[in-house]
Amino acid sequence: DERYPAWSPDGKTIAVITDQSEGRGLEPGLDVIEIDVDSGETSAGIPRGNWALAAYGPDGRLHLLGDNSVEWPGISTVWRRETDGSLTPLTRHLDRSSASLAAGAARIRFVGDDLFTGLEDSGAFGVIRVEPDGTVHHLVTGQRVVTSFDTFDGETLALTVSEMTEPGKVVRWHDGEEERLTDFNADLDFIDGHHFRVPSGGVEIDAWVFLPEGDAVPALLNVHGGPASQYGFGFFDEFQVYAGAGYAVIACNPRGSSGRGLDFVQAVAGDGWGVVDHADVDAVVDAALERFPQIDRERLGVMGGSYGGFMTGWLTAHEDRWKSAVVERALLSFNSFSGTSDIGATFPRFYTGDDYPDAWDTWWEKSPLAYVDQVSTPTLILHSENDHRCPIEQAEQWFMALLRNGVPTEFLRFPGESHELTRSGGVAHRKQRFEAILDWHGRHL
Repeated sequence: DERYPAWSPDGKTIAVITDQSEGRGLEPGLDVIEIDVDSGETSAGIPRGNWALAAYGPDGRLHLLGDNSVEWPGISTVWRRETDGSLTPLTRHLDRSSASLAAGAARIRFVGDDLFTGLEDSGAFGVIRVEPDGTVHHLVTGQRVVTSFDTFDGETLALTVSEMTEPGKVVRWHDGEEERLTDFNADLDFIDGHHFRVPSGGVEIDAWVFLPEGDAVPALLNVHGGPASQYGFGFFDEFQVYAGAGYAVIACNPRGSSGRGLDFVQAVAGDGWGVVDHADVDAVVDAALERFPQIDRERLGVMGGSYGGFMTGWLTAHEDRWKSAVVERALLSFNSFSGTSDIGATFPRFYTGDDYPDAWDTWWEKSPLAYVDQVSTPTLILHSENDHRCPIEQAEQWFMALLRNGVPTEFLRFPGESHELTRSGGVAHRKQRFEAILDWHGRHL
């Protein structure tokens, strides 16, 4: 597949992101090639890496968004190809990514010689301007998430912006001043989140609690996927649904999340998997219970999808304080995942440090399925039948093991849906999913 075509200013060349390796899908990374429009001939020259986007500046120089390494996890920064073919990192020194799984605003725009791109930082996603010499100007900042933007004249930006109580608004940004252009959600009432940081393992973990009114409120710990993604200051429909139903929502970005630099996102790889992230999540839950005494510590639920599904299975297999769990589109066995997932050839090696065929014991040690006999938490399992990222066999194994062990469990399968059910699935299925989650937690909390 050739993706994200970019035209050169003179219209003679198209750059695309592609995979030119002999073992497509088996080798990590992506290639950048340029195509001569008249002849159709292609040329390479860009080192293989984790490239996400290509764009030409007005002077014809190619710029790339991504990482010049094929290893993962990493951070996506902006690079410029020089006349001698070398790559100059323009934003690498910021130790933050200009692409975000959570924001969806991966782009490069040019006005004159300056480029504009996004910047992910501690739950927020803003916009920066970068001069040719690498000087960075932070234009759009603050506790919010820019979900998309475009440029006009270097002084004016059009933004779509999300906040914890704002699903989306259009904003005109001009020379540091902002004008809101839309007000679609003025009649909707949402619960704002409390942001705080929790020390854990020598770092600080960003955490949020969405708290409905009342005393002795049951709580749901939500764990995001990725793990190289982030929760943050943008609107999230799930948190509002749960808080609106009377649950306190606890969320955090443990080590392994994006938004805090290279060392932070890589901390969960190798020996850190299931260790440092587990410690961070526990530290946040303990801090939330201390900070918000109205949370009922005897009625705690846990839930998450993909990597969050892994952590839900991992927590319920290693702790007994959880009274209800929802395991969704989860990674539960690295061993079978390595042969069934669309990223099974690389993801297990990236995060466990070992590769097939010598990694069998390591993979099992890092899999919740190895400890499923220790689970006693009533567990609802949600999975899409067309999920190629975490194939449904993962859920089937977890379900069968819980049945054999006599753990209260139910399994809801969504036909025709993919790993993206919660984000882009059918409206009827997304509604049924919410109803099933609220029903399950309602029965057990």
